[in-house]
Amino acid sequence: MLTADVPANAIPKETRKNISGLSYRLMLSEKWNVSAFGKYYNQFVAGPIATSTAEDEYVRTTRTVDAWGYGAAGTYFITKGLQVKASYEKAYRLPTNEEMFGDEDLEMGDIGLKPENSDNINLNIFVEVSVKKLVIPVAHILRGKLLNIVFIISKKSVIILSPLRLMFPIMREA
Repeated sequence: MLTADVPANAIPKETRKNISGLSYRLMLSEKWNVSAFGKYYNQFVAGPIATSTAEDEYVRTTRTVDAWGYGAAGTYFITKGLQVKASYEKAYRLPTNEEMFGDEDLEMGDIGLKPENSDNINLNIFVEVSVKKLVIPVAHILRGKLLNIVFIISKKSVIILSPLRLMFPIMREA
């Protein structure tokens, strides 16, 4: 077996992620409605951080991260069976334990990571097609992220991936 035994004094990693939300929906007419919402993201993490450059001594470190997200959406029924939806959201992704503390083998973590955030715009066209007594929903979603998500490969280089530039990632110096 290739796995090593866990030392008796190992510092466990722990995380608690909570996302709370509140929304309000307004029916302007039978064809048109809008909604607005807010989200609160909260995360507590604890785990080992190396205190020496040799990474042979660790201490337990804790951190709490939080952020506020929000958004709005609207739906319009053009005709029976044809609907258009549009939405905007300021969204967050909370870091994982491995991103904050590393895997204690090959990857170094960063306890100072902040939640990734993005401005998401969605456009959805929904068509309901009836064939005899069978109803077939057909939908197309256009989705765009306005903010790039950054992956740090090393302390000297950063790769930026944008959904519009997935074929051509941008490299820049950190």
